[in-house]
Amino acid sequence: MIRKNFIKCLKGLRRIDEKILDLLYPPRCPICDKVTLPEDRICPECRKKIHIVSEPVCMRCGKPLSNQRKEYCFDCESRSYNFTQGKALWVYGKLEKASIYRFKYQNKREYAKIYASELTQRYGTWIRNRKIQAIIPIPLHKSRKKKRGYNQAEILAKEMGKILGIPVYANLLVRVRDTKPQKTLDEAERKNNLKRAFKMSENIVQLFNSENNLQMQSIAVYGLKLYFTATLFTGMNIVFCIFFTSTENVIPAHVLSLLKGLILIIPMAYLLSALWGITGVWLCYAVTECTVTILAIAFYIKKCTQI
Repeated sequence: MIRKNFIKCLKGLRRIDEKILDLLYPPRCPICDKVTLPEDRICPECRKKIHIVSEPVCMRCGKPLSNQRKEYCFDCESRSYNFTQGKALWVYGKLEKASIYRFKYQNKREYAKIYASELTQRYGTWIRNRKIQAIIPIPLHKSRKKKRGYNQAEILAKEMGKILGIPVYANLLVRVRDTKPQKTLDEAERKNNLKRAFKMSENIVQLFNSENNLQMQSIAVYGLKLYFTATLFTGMNIVFCIFFTSTENVIPAHVLSLLKGLILIIPMAYLLSALWGITGVWLCYAVTECTVTILAIAFYIKKCTQI
């Protein structure tokens, strides 16, 4: 009950925040970058200028075709690709190119909501009919993300996930090699450029996920990182318990052990899960161990003052 009310309160505050942000920073058309009404998304003038991809299109990559009798474009007929099917929203013209450039390199993150709305309006039914289980954005290398400040693919994926109700797993893939920009390379160089560039974020999870459930994978990858923040505190608590036992101070040792294993961790699990859901469950162990460490340091200081 507490958790449900807390979530409702957060959603209400988020809607208020969005309204305030719209007043302070009015939404802009992603094509001309001029202020527009929130319900318009793209201003009427720009609607007339952009070119929506329409049939006939390549059945593999989604590229527009000039010949209605053809099923595949020249590239897809002559080469094999490691994807099943691609879709495109707009023809990649001058205006569309400038819009995407601003989104990627000029911090126009607000475009993601408009792009997602346009994409789901056109392809939402297609996506649902294929029963897609997850959206996994292509990650940036940490150095490039630090420089840019965000991953545009991740932002767009999360906006689409909200609309479609499909989970977005932004942590499943990690880019381990800072590759050259693909746009500067030819086809052969692009393939070589991406070799060994990615890896699964946490292979240890596979030991407990033999069915390769993406939702379980994402939860475990995220949760284990929170869980293992307790490692330092756990080690310190073990040392303190051994110290108190070896110096014949059994009461502090027993108190610390009981707090760790029973007295603190159970109410902490209830409290944190009520506040933060599954994140709170993962954090309860780390918070408990940290609390016990603070108490252990207090016991140690008290003992030192008595000597």
